[in-house]
Amino acid sequence: MPVVIQIFLKLITRNRIGRLAFITLMLLILGAVGIYLVEHTCNSEMFRGFGDALWWSIVTMTTVGYGDKYPVSTPGRIISAMVMLIGIGFLGMFTATIASIFVERRMKEDRGLKPLKGLKGHIIICGWNHTVPDIISEIRAELPKKGIVIVADLDLKPVDEMNIYFVSGNPS
Repeated sequence: MPVVIQIFLKLITRNRIGRLAFITLMLLILGAVGIYLVEHTCNSEMFRGFGDALWWSIVTMTTVGYGDKYPVSTPGRIISAMVMLIGIGFLGMFTATIASIFVERRMKEDRGLKPLKGLKGHIIICGWNHTVPDIISEIRAELPKKGIVIVADLDLKPVDEMNIYFVSGNPS
């Protein structure tokens, strides 16, 4: 099996974004093919070529609804309804999945569970108590761009500032 196909199959089977993107793209293309086959003979003014059908499919699936292209036949309207209902569902799932990935990353970061990579020349603060915010302020006054890593036995990131990273765990 060619390498490109192997990579593609791996992407759509192991990656939820890849799978949803593939399904959404297939629905987009199938909607365009379906509307073109049904409408290009009876509605050739609006669907002159496949590009027009693809444009219609994108506009319909995203619920923009410009109204510049629309089916006039009954089969075309059935395809249109299917693309609207199924398309907005998959497009919504796709965007929701992307949003959930960003939220999940932020939650891991806030809980100190995100691996820190590529940090060099940073300052590590072990533990957390009431004096640490003052220590951070002093470090910021002297070295404003210096990265600071806080290693503390806390559930959530104690400070939410730029270049301050948090690792949850026992610092000893």
